[in-house]
Amino acid sequence: MASLCLLQQRGRKLVQEVGLEDVVAVASTAEQELRTSVFELLGSGHLLEAINGGFSLATISLSVSCLLIPVFLEASGCKTGGVLSSDRRALRVVWLGQWVLATIDMTILTPVSYDLVQQLGYGAVSSGFLLSAPQVLQPMGAILSRLITEGRSYAFLRRFIVSGLYLQALFTWSLVPVLHRCNAWSSEIVLGSTILLRSCGGMMLMIYGVPLSTMVYQYAASAEKPCLSIGLYLAMSLGVCLGPLVSSVLLTLGQYQPSQACNAGARAVQLMALLWSCETLLAAALLPQEIAGSNDDSHSRAQDRVDSQIVEELPIWLRKALVGLTILFSAGRSLGISAIEVATALLLESQYGWTPEKIGYALGAVFALTASAGLLVAMLRNTLLSEYVLMLSLAFFSIVGSLLFFDFGGGALQGVHHSSPLLLMTADMLVYACMFQLTAFMEGIATQAAVPDSTFSLENFIVVRNLAIQMPRALGPLMARWMIDAFGRNFYAGFMLVLMLVAVWAVCYAASRARKPSGPSATAVSSAAKEVS
Repeated sequence: MASLCLLQQRGRKLVQEVGLEDVVAVASTAEQELRTSVFELLGSGHLLEAINGGFSLATISLSVSCLLIPVFLEASGCKTGGVLSSDRRALRVVWLGQWVLATIDMTILTPVSYDLVQQLGYGAVSSGFLLSAPQVLQPMGAILSRLITEGRSYAFLRRFIVSGLYLQALFTWSLVPVLHRCNAWSSEIVLGSTILLRSCGGMMLMIYGVPLSTMVYQYAASAEKPCLSIGLYLAMSLGVCLGPLVSSVLLTLGQYQPSQACNAGARAVQLMALLWSCETLLAAALLPQEIAGSNDDSHSRAQDRVDSQIVEELPIWLRKALVGLTILFSAGRSLGISAIEVATALLLESQYGWTPEKIGYALGAVFALTASAGLLVAMLRNTLLSEYVLMLSLAFFSIVGSLLFFDFGGGALQGVHHSSPLLLMTADMLVYACMFQLTAFMEGIATQAAVPDSTFSLENFIVVRNLAIQMPRALGPLMARWMIDAFGRNFYAGFMLVLMLVAVWAVCYAASRARKPSGPSATAVSSAAKEVS
């Protein structure tokens, strides 16, 4: 306190001797010099380099720790796995986490992809190749997985899945130095290596993802399978939302410039590699060493048991037809959704002049609304609305959404030559939300309709379903950007409308056969009600 009083006295004496105006002038000059120094520090890039260096150090350290902890525990004789009391719940947590990360991985480069390929001297079609790369080798991964894991024990499958996650993290990390060498290597090597490594990561996703999905459905009661499909597509909706959003946050924090697209992409990939490392640790901790699953339907909701009974009592030929129709529907949905992801980013940048950060935040908001809509549908299902009514309602709104892709022009707005970007994002939200949930409903029907010990078995359905999803998904970004470049936005919108009409026909057919509450289902409802009572 005495020191503070002495300092105040000296300050008053200084003001009296020098003069108040001179003191204010000196303080103002010092403030200006401080601001100038701060701006020079920011402009020189030293502060950003320090931040980027700290980010790299943190992600590498955490990733290595996540990957080494299970190894050390196994080497020391400690058993990993079985953290959760329910084996089936542990399987589902790892499975849903894997699909959240898989969709983040597919979309995290979307906001920066166009600038990245432009920095390398390429155009919009090349950005489509970059975004579709994870799907290119996924069919091969699904086939290899089926050949390797068929008839294997659970203990083998557990080690196989955890090892696959290790390789997934390593493939993702190997992409970081490639993007950092963007200015040192030739453009052909950088783009080719990026596409190759993303393709290998996508193949690895299928190699361990197929047996994981198969186990989740095998150890589930028949009436639970539609709920699992709904949970799967809610997880994918969440991942699609987080991918562009996380990317945009990194762009904002890194003071993004289009000339630094490769470095911005490298930061996004670093974060993705860390997330895969965390998923590896999660799988090692949660997946039990042995599993004793039960297919008991007794804890399922009454209406779910009714739906399951209706499907299982259908003629064998019709059950096979529903499985095949679901595969075709999934292929069409995958083609359309992957086209929307990249087409919207391209249109917002080329027609409306939006920056990559703004595009990422907009897509993140759209996909967040999509996930929220999916959660609402899951809550309404078989409570306030039957699954049949929900399927037909979602089919109708998907048609409405596809009409909004068309460019209606600026109308009376002076100087505006395109329809509002809000219409484009509304179309995205409607089509995304409806198609994701319809796919969940269709796959719920297919998993119940699968015929054991036949070509249309559950195991074969999961493999072929993955092929049907990933092969069109690899074509979607290329087709969308090629159609917009060559023929314009309205040609792309017409293609999407036709695709949605075909998908809606498939939904109406499946819903009328497997979910319509009339005819044979009345008997099933009656008998189920008696069982419950």
